[in-house]
Amino acid sequence: MNVGLFLCYARSGGTLLNQMIGCLPNVIVLSEVSPYGGGWGQQADKSPTTPAEQLAQWYGLEIPRGSFEFELAHAIEVCDKLGKRLVIRDWPFIAFTPAIQNSFQPPGRLVTLDVLNKLGVGVDAFALVRHPISIWISRGEPSKETDFLVPYMKYTETLASLDLPLFRYEDLCINPDQVMKRIVDVMKLKSIGTEWRAFNTFKHVNGDVQDPRSIERHFGNHATVALSRSKPRNYEAFVKVHFCREFQHAARLTGYALPSRLSLLGMLAKAALIRSKSMFSSRGEQNE
Repeated sequence: MNVGLFLCYARSGGTLLNQMIGCLPNVIVLSEVSPYGGGWGQQADKSPTTPAEQLAQWYGLEIPRGSFEFELAHAIEVCDKLGKRLVIRDWPFIAFTPAIQNSFQPPGRLVTLDVLNKLGVGVDAFALVRHPISIWISRGEPSKETDFLVPYMKYTETLASLDLPLFRYEDLCINPDQVMKRIVDVMKLKSIGTEWRAFNTFKHVNGDVQDPRSIERHFGNHATVALSRSKPRNYEAFVKVHFCREFQHAARLTGYALPSRLSLLGMLAKAALIRSKSMFSSRGEQNE
């Protein structure tokens, strides 16, 4: 039985999709796992971060403890015996972005996929992507290119080189039934089409769980409004990002349109106006 693998960079909607997939029948999801460690969930530093810890705490399944490759091999074996489909939510952020876990020297490749290939198992993989400007804002508008733009471009280049199916977070929110059907088909999962709607009850997940009060707050017409509310704190930095080669390349590789030249000129004019107002205000305060 093939292993499902879904890739999602930080702040790209991976936790939400993790919950949606987790609601499907006969599925076991490992959440944000990687040879470099795992992401945290609502339990903070007590969150299960390895395949063995997650299987034990979330699904009551015990496997031997060891290296990531060792545990993953046993996780695949136990899921096969139970007739369950194992889906791995990778943590590619840690494989491309400098961080403590990788000694600030990320390998720049999909290391979990490397392990699965080494184990010789079949893999049904896809990636969930989000507009890079939304990720940049959500990650706190990092000023250093090496903190986001460069590693994210490398990540999107890797996705493109593998020719993986890409699904956009924005499309998932606006047309969840349609996108989930396509994801189910790619991963060869079983579904009657509506199980994902119980996503806010699925808690076996690491990441930023929003815990919405209703589906409507995330999906459909309401999502169209919510997706447009992401606004930068630093508008001048926001404009500069649009002129970065890495940003433009990543956007194109993930299927997002770039602003027209006229739009960019308008953004530059707005940034200049904001700067002049700020300078005028500062001089006024100094003269008081």
